[in-house]
Amino acid sequence: MEFLIRYRVAPENAAAQVAAVRKFKDGMRADDDPDQRYDVYRETEEDGGVTFVHLAWMATEEDFKRFQSTDHFKEFTDGLKSRAISPPTVTALISVAVDHVGLLGRSNP
Repeated sequence: MEFLIRYRVAPENAAAQVAAVRKFKDGMRADDDPDQRYDVYRETEEDGGVTFVHLAWMATEEDFKRFQSTDHFKEFTDGLKSRAISPPTVTALISVAVDHVGLLGRSNP
């Protein structure tokens, strides 16, 4: 299961969002779950808004549910509500032609 999550925050909230992302990732690292991969990127935009892009990989639906039940996920999503100027959009991804170690640090057969 692979997902792309995208949302925007106001420029004055960008630093707080970066800090929240880092804290969230620290929680994931502490979990050390080999069935979950998660990377976060920041786009720059001409209009002053700041877009964040998350790429998530979960081995199974159960892994995804376990991920959503963690305290660091709940804290991150609760905080995002106050910083976002556009709600997150979630797009399910299907690998088509990945024959190298991709952005999520794994090979795709």
